[in-house]
Amino acid sequence: MLIKSKRKINNFNFLTDYSWYPSGVAPVLIFLLVFILGGLILSGALAFGLKSFGLDATTEPFMLISYILLFIPALLYAKIVSAINRNKLKEAYKIDDFKLRRKHGLWIALSILFTLALGIALDLINFILPPIPDYIKKLLEALTNGNAIYGFVSICILAPLLEEWLCRGMILRSLLHYKAKDGSTKTRPALAIVVSASIFALIHFNIWQGIPAFVMGLAFGLVYYKTGSLKLTILMHFVNNCTAFVFAQIPAFKDSENLFDMFSGNIPLYCVVQAIALLIIGYASYRLTKTPYIDFNKEENSI
Repeated sequence: MLIKSKRKINNFNFLTDYSWYPSGVAPVLIFLLVFILGGLILSGALAFGLKSFGLDATTEPFMLISYILLFIPALLYAKIVSAINRNKLKEAYKIDDFKLRRKHGLWIALSILFTLALGIALDLINFILPPIPDYIKKLLEALTNGNAIYGFVSICILAPLLEEWLCRGMILRSLLHYKAKDGSTKTRPALAIVVSASIFALIHFNIWQGIPAFVMGLAFGLVYYKTGSLKLTILMHFVNNCTAFVFAQIPAFKDSENLFDMFSGNIPLYCVVQAIALLIIGYASYRLTKTPYIDFNKEENSI
């Protein structure tokens, strides 16, 4: 949803600093160019420097640093541009519009259930996709089966924060605010959500993660559009990643490639769980699309 605000925005500084980034297709393309080129240059420089000193760039600490470096140029660029615009504009579009209150508990619970249900339903694509290549499987295992601290920080903390900031907070927000000269919105919300979800899928660099990421990105985008809350999408992203990470730490499930394997091929149980998941997805989608915008400051917006 398009949320205008006066110059003073009461929010976390990290989020507020980007509320004046310009809207439109061109700013998004430039932003993506900075993200891709700047991130590759910094990460490449780190790998080259480590190799020059005879160090292994594939170790967990350096992989974590490399992941952070991917976002540094885009973070700095968007902050500088937003700061310049802040001196010119009296109004801004919030990157996040959600102040947590007790009455929001049911919406948070629904968002979590929506995410978990989607994760279960997406297991069905494993029956369509070809087997995961060994090199991708080894990479995923290295992320989940290595040092638990590095894995948790990277998968459960940094990925939700940075990727939601990138795909929903910056890209989707900018596209949703794209206006014509007469003040009308030029980008349809559905198209903006699809574009942001596609970029979210592409940054995973393979179809085995990319397709689920695209579907999750559609859900995250819908929640962001309907609530204006980046915090909710960060939470949903955290729940999705953390669930996968936790199950990967359980010895009984380490050799399971999907949910069907976890159920030991029990078809009736698997079908029942999938049916429940689809019901939750349907209900959550209905609740999200019932109103044009869910204003959490109003009492009537409760489940």
